[in-house]
Amino acid sequence: MAQTILVTGVNGDIGRCIVTQALAQGKQVYATVRNEAHRETFPDHANLHFLMMHVDDEDSVKKAYNDLDQLLNGQLLEAVIHCAAIQSPSTVEFMSREHLEQTLKVNTLGSLAVMQSAFPRLRESGGNLVMASSLWGRVSGPMVASYAASKWALEALIHSARRETRGMGFSISTANIGVVKSRMVDSHVENVQALLDQAVDEERRFYGEAYASNITMSKKLSAPAISAEKVAKKLLQIADKENPSSRYTIGLDARALRFLDWILPDSIIDKAMGV
Repeated sequence: MAQTILVTGVNGDIGRCIVTQALAQGKQVYATVRNEAHRETFPDHANLHFLMMHVDDEDSVKKAYNDLDQLLNGQLLEAVIHCAAIQSPSTVEFMSREHLEQTLKVNTLGSLAVMQSAFPRLRESGGNLVMASSLWGRVSGPMVASYAASKWALEALIHSARRETRGMGFSISTANIGVVKSRMVDSHVENVQALLDQAVDEERRFYGEAYASNITMSKKLSAPAISAEKVAKKLLQIADKENPSSRYTIGLDARALRFLDWILPDSIIDKAMGV
């Protein structure tokens, strides 16, 4: 069982739940935050240590890991759970280059930096790296093209790295997570509504119905969504395994969509997504 654990993106609902549960298990938790305001939302705890990290800044990631080494003071880092990510909706036609670049910079390039710094430390401890991905890392849907693209690219990096590091004594696992009852889902609905409200005539004419349909579908999917607490529990279990699997699918919707996408034609999957 991992006793020293690094968790990224703890200001998000899943990351925050991981911190709470890991502390309850007696672990030493090293949590990354982007600023002091995020840090101040957590209660003081003797086993909770904060690191400033902007995953979209390679130097910031390296500094955070160096600061972690100082805090560990000779102890080994036994697990990393990487949760940090951003998601913002857009249609492909009206997506700006900057929108896609920023999503890739955080979710893909930022994750690469986290992985690269984790490898030598986990190689030393024989620990586990758990990369939180998404059901959108296996399929894609309306309004999530940039997020899905970043996760597909991330999964390519993860699974190449997993095969390249085979036999080095540490593990890399991917967790494809379905829709989670979280602030990210709420913000997605709010952001799509804002796109609809602010759409220019041409955009509204071609995509107004798609925006409205996506809002309806997102609300429908959020009702049976898995809780952040259950996702956090599963990710911690993976981090604690002696020989974890290479991939885990978390959430009934993620398991169902992965299976259906494998056996059904696109036309049926499109209908399931409200297209």
